[in-house]
Amino acid sequence: MSIQRDIPQALLHQWVQQGIHKGFLSDLVPTLDGRLSVADMARVLNVDASHITHCLNTAKTSWTVLYDLVLTNHSIDTLITQLKNTLDEVGWVSVVVQAQLLSLPYAFLQTTLQERLLCHKEYLKYPALPDMLLSQSYATDSMEKIQTALIGLTEPLSMATLQMRLGLQESLFYVMLDSMKKQDLPPGQFHGRREKALFEPYVYRDRQVALIHSLLDAGNYIEYDTVQQHYPYANPMELLKRHCVDIHFLETCAVTKALVKSLEKDIYQVLNANHWLDVYEWGPSSLSPKDAVGLLDITMSLFPGATKPLYTKRSDPFSDPSKTENRIVPLESRFVTTLCYLQDIVQNTTPFLKKIVSLKIQGQKKLHSAKGKMRREEKIVLPCDQISEYWVQQGLPTAFAGTVAVALKRPMSEVYQKALHTVYLPPAMSVDEKWVEALKEKEQEHLRTLGWAIVRSSQAIKLFKEQGAQKSLEKYIVKVLCLEFLYHLLVLHSLSEVYTIAEIVEKIGVSQKDLESLVRLKEDEEKIAIQSMLENINNSDINSLYQTIAIGKHVDAFLTYFETLSFWPQSQIEGAMQEAQEKKSALLLSQLESTPLSEAASPSILHITCLAYFQSLFPHPLYVSGKYVPYIIRQCTPLLEAEDRGEEARLLEIAHSMIMGYVRSKQPIDLSLLEQVKMEGQNLLKIIK
Repeated sequence: MSIQRDIPQALLHQWVQQGIHKGFLSDLVPTLDGRLSVADMARVLNVDASHITHCLNTAKTSWTVLYDLVLTNHSIDTLITQLKNTLDEVGWVSVVVQAQLLSLPYAFLQTTLQERLLCHKEYLKYPALPDMLLSQSYATDSMEKIQTALIGLTEPLSMATLQMRLGLQESLFYVMLDSMKKQDLPPGQFHGRREKALFEPYVYRDRQVALIHSLLDAGNYIEYDTVQQHYPYANPMELLKRHCVDIHFLETCAVTKALVKSLEKDIYQVLNANHWLDVYEWGPSSLSPKDAVGLLDITMSLFPGATKPLYTKRSDPFSDPSKTENRIVPLESRFVTTLCYLQDIVQNTTPFLKKIVSLKIQGQKKLHSAKGKMRREEKIVLPCDQISEYWVQQGLPTAFAGTVAVALKRPMSEVYQKALHTVYLPPAMSVDEKWVEALKEKEQEHLRTLGWAIVRSSQAIKLFKEQGAQKSLEKYIVKVLCLEFLYHLLVLHSLSEVYTIAEIVEKIGVSQKDLESLVRLKEDEEKIAIQSMLENINNSDINSLYQTIAIGKHVDAFLTYFETLSFWPQSQIEGAMQEAQEKKSALLLSQLESTPLSEAASPSILHITCLAYFQSLFPHPLYVSGKYVPYIIRQCTPLLEAEDRGEEARLLEIAHSMIMGYVRSKQPIDLSLLEQVKMEGQNLLKIIK
């Protein structure tokens, strides 16, 4: 159908209005179920779209114009009916999705649904979800599902998990959840929001709080980490404040008043018995030092006058103990003792201080002193470390002895100064040539033993096939055995240049008792003593040996030097070395037999057994530490396998792996396997011996 463009506008207006309204244009309007675009209408009528738009906007008919779209009232009614059926069937619709599916403006569809559907009680819309329409029955059922699920919970549950479990639309689920929160409907509390939210039932909270109560009642204390572990949804201290009474809060735990009362009772016993108490040891094993300090502070507040300082300007409890009243004295917020106990310590230590003074002054006297006068003008400092060591020897723990030494420094210093002016000084000790000669013989014998050990070990390391093993073992011999040899060699030289025991002690820097017993010094102490003695000895050969030790290799320098020693046996050296080897085997056997079968002693057992295997398989014994056990096992394994003793090699390897696991990560030790290793070592050493 075609219409001329010169038709009057009024006539076109009337024609379009009547044609559409009365159905005269039935071949034009029915398309798209009662909807047609203005552009299509203009194309069919062959007129300008502006004329049709003007006609549609000014005519009062039963259609709706939306931009370029014309909808009949019947099509709108049909649309509403379809959406209503969807709501009744599915329970909810999205306005945005429907607008896209129907190709309708969102605002128009939103307004139409508001006017035509939401006026009925059967349908609703949440303000937080303006895009969603729901049926009242669907909303009610969904709320009941959520509430029923929450009521049935006995453990905390993530709301994201519950949403997926119920199969509800995500946004709708969380809006309903917020609505329930405001009404306090579920018996519990929420933590977090939306997908990060977690619901904690009150039944779970009450059960965990009861468990925490029982732990607190059982031990009279509970750590905050334990509270957090059993109930992670509240601050531990705040939780304990709300649900527990009669407790005190410390650094990492809370304690009950019953625990404080128990400590108070034991402190009264300390007062009555004149003894001491270590709060670190008294309290639970997990009590940290800061917790112990806090616990002691709380308890000491129950004792009047306990915080009074040990000394005041007007009173010194140690000057006249008879005039002081006994009381509790806390030390370093860890120990508790009494004033009388401290006074007894000072009194019992006085003889020891006098002995120290006597030995100290004797060491200051010189051989050429005509009258043997004391050099009292030199200040002598109170030896707190010696006093602490003395108390440890008397049975006090090291920590308590050190604390008491600091606390009693003032009265001890007064006793020490008094002893300096009252100690009787005997004449200077005369030269004891027999003592010096006897010590020289001991040193020479010890040097021969060390020299033989160095010679044999240097021969033994050449048997190792691994270059790395040879270098490492040579370094050990130089740094340990040769260092000890040089120290005793310098001691022997020093013995030839002194006249009194006091001078020997002062020159070498080692006590008379340690010199006589040939005590092995620590590495640092040996080096300090060597450097001190080297300053007074001008010997290029000895200085060269010291440089060899500093480098950590060239053990041959020591082997060459041995031949220059006057006390080194030039003949029958093999017999002497064999005798020394037998003594060493006997010593190893004695050590192995006396070593207890325990996890702590397992490295020593394997070390001695490996030395025994090496000595039984090779012509030269080895004198090295347990660090080299892996090298020894690898060196012995081929010979053991060649002698059909592969099981013994595997026993050593398994034992080494087991012990390394224990040392590194405290893995358990198979004591039966360890006993088998020990028996093998004992049998070998008995044969060698």
